[in-house]
Amino acid sequence: MKLFLAALASSLALASAANATTTTVVVAGTSDPFLAGAPIGGQVNFNAGDVVDVNTDTAPVDSPYAFGVTAGQWLKISAVNDPTLGPVGNCPGCTSGSPAGGAGIGSNAFTTAGFTALVSGFSTPLPINSLVGLFDSGSPSVFEIGNGGSYLVPTGATTLYLGTVDGYQWNNNVGAYDVTLSVPEPATWAMMLFGLGAVGAGVRMNRRRQGLTAA
Repeated sequence: MKLFLAALASSLALASAANATTTTVVVAGTSDPFLAGAPIGGQVNFNAGDVVDVNTDTAPVDSPYAFGVTAGQWLKISAVNDPTLGPVGNCPGCTSGSPAGGAGIGSNAFTTAGFTALVSGFSTPLPINSLVGLFDSGSPSVFEIGNGGSYLVPTGATTLYLGTVDGYQWNNNVGAYDVTLSVPEPATWAMMLFGLGAVGAGVRMNRRRQGLTAA
């Protein structure tokens, strides 16, 4: 029985890898999550006590990467430093070394112009310079991705935005992350469900045999 389960798990893993749509994109350190959904010319003005002009991020130059998704599907995401542009940093020499980022940081107060913001602020301190995501529907608003993981697309969502974490003024950030997104094909999900059913049937059969032997 253990051999059967191991073989089935291996087969499902191979099927999943072979039947997935994979895309690799570059997410620049200047990718401001607060510009998610902003039209061309949309701006975020961060009130950090400095000159307002330098604290202004503008779409599409500083927009997060937008990736089309379908509600109910699973996304597998992984990220590494871009070998050419280097790790993300919010100032010269302030890189964190990986997409997981450094110590937590909040966001400064801000105002918006020309669009309705999907992000009102980081509800909890997120790792500075880390990779984060945002769906255009569902909760929580901004979530930590870091080096990667698997995520279920919430109901109503059509877009996943990928950005980085800063306190304010993304436009002077440096570096980038190479992000790979894998979406299993529908046939793969059907195969996985069939496999899980087969596992359940095998377990039940094994228990039945054990019961007969004990009797």
